[in-house]
Amino acid sequence: MKKLLATFFFTIVLLAPASAQVQPDAAQRAAKDAFTARHGNTWFIRWNETTGTPASIFWGKTQPFEGTPLEAARAFLLENRKLFKMKPGLSDLEHVRTQERRGIYHVKFQQTYRGLPVDGAEYLVHIHEDGGIDMVNGAYYPTVAAPTRPVVTETAALGIAQTDLGNEVELAEEDASELVVYPDDARFHLAWKLHLTAENLLGAWVYYVDAINGKVLHKRSDVREIAPLRSGARLTLKRSPLASKAPETPTNR
Repeated sequence: MKKLLATFFFTIVLLAPASAQVQPDAAQRAAKDAFTARHGNTWFIRWNETTGTPASIFWGKTQPFEGTPLEAARAFLLENRKLFKMKPGLSDLEHVRTQERRGIYHVKFQQTYRGLPVDGAEYLVHIHEDGGIDMVNGAYYPTVAAPTRPVVTETAALGIAQTDLGNEVELAEEDASELVVYPDDARFHLAWKLHLTAENLLGAWVYYVDAINGKVLHKRSDVREIAPLRSGARLTLKRSPLASKAPETPTNR
């Protein structure tokens, strides 16, 4: 009986679909060893299964980095860029903001591709007043390739969202949308990112419309509970800050 059970479970393992997870490469493993040699071996790394880069590093504190919080954050990422698979000089990272909360500085970077934001690709470095870093978290895509010139205009993208929603959509202001690089597993799309807010209704949506072929790549509600949109409801398109798929600073800080 035990032999039959062992054969059964072994067969299940063999028939199970192969994992699509991206594993850290040799250079990253060497960089991880160098990191723990410098800053201690208590750290835990949670890996992003899609990109094969660290989604978060925590449970430790580095040696102090000198300079302002921004300088310290950049120095840390440069020191460990092979671990994160980041470009030399962090050439595709733009500083978004630095916030201080309870004595800890949270430095936020946005990944870009040829001047366009990569949607959801943000990295945060959390720094103590003494320059020690106890956590980094976010998302970074080592290899990005996408067109940068739209075929579909902003107005056309708005019309596509309007058709999809089945409501009248009005442009609230001139610069009301943004071009982004939208990651879709291992593929990247040039997309219009639209923030839609319904007037007189509890409703807000974020649309991603492919800027090359006009396909709706993704849409999501911007509120937890949304009332059904009634026919004829007016929607406005509003500029809003970059949205993030990456986790923000920890809630216990």
